Amino acid sequence: MRELFALYLEHKSISEVARIAKQRGYRNKAWETRRGKQSGGAVMGRNVMAKLLSNITYTGRVRFQGTIYEGEHEAIIDIATYEAAQRIMAENASNGGARSRTKHFPLLRGLVRCKACGCAMHYSYTKQRDRLYGYYVCANAKTEGVASCPVPSLPAAELEAMAVEEVKTICRSKRMTDAIFKAAAADHTQSVAAMTERLQEAEQLAQKATAVADRTPADQEAQAMRRHAEVRLVEVRQEAHALQLADPSRPEARECFARFTDVWTELQPRERQELLHHLVDHIAIDGEAGTMAFTFRSEGIAAMAREPAPEALA
Repeated sequence: MRELFALYLEHKSISEVARIAKQRGYRNKAWETRRGKQSGGAVMGRNVMAKLLSNITYTGRVRFQGTIYEGEHEAIIDIATYEAAQRIMAENASNGGARSRTKHFPLLRGLVRCKACGCAMHYSYTKQRDRLYGYYVCANAKTEGVASCPVPSLPAAELEAMAVEEVKTICRSKRMTDAIFKAAAADHTQSVAAMTERLQEAEQLAQKATAVADRTPADQEAQAMRRHAEVRLVEVRQEAHALQLADPSRPEARECFARFTDVWTELQPRERQELLHHLVDHIAIDGEAGTMAFTFRSEGIAAMAREPAPEALA
């Protein structure tokens, strides 16, 4: 964890830290449920990395219902390092980070996939007579050669305009939005079931650790285990509360979806990119047919209602 914070202070980019962590084989915590099912252990992507770098628990403190308390567990990250990381995040959030200061801004970065190859399409650009021409290139074509993909690259401006119009069309269609919300509700139900099991396990672990610690007050290891279990229980409860707020069946979610077109016109490029990443998990591009298929994020739909895009939604 200390290494991740050090990397962030050096590079000042969550995406870059996530890339380095993936390169080094780092993964998030894995655990086994009471039913013997393995969970976690995935590669730490940008969203997970942002959550880790924002977690105040690593400083020996806990945040509960908006208030910070001194915890009984040992700090992993010193407060100065943690606060330095938070200042960088706040600065990047206000100015869009290093990417937004470039002359080209890839709206669909990290979202598009090549349907023919099943792999990601990366943003790139070329410069001709002082003008930048952006395009999305199939990762397979980039590594194996353009002959390996039927449509190795697509112009960024056209693809981005097509994607935005497609989202607007979906948001205007009751039939399409009903289907999206139905799928999102099903995903959310599964997530709630898994979270309920995690919460029960955390509560049982805290109870057992407390019982052992009470029986052996002089045992430092038992006391440390109790503190760890208590902190973990607070974290899981916070996650469960956040999941409850991410219920896509909330009326506010549908209202924000319906207002997508009005909101979009008021947003800056960085804000538009963030909004799409809130709503969309990925976009499958069929370059030969000239079509695209969207997979929406259930938690993102509700998050859009809970934490609307900057000022334009106010």
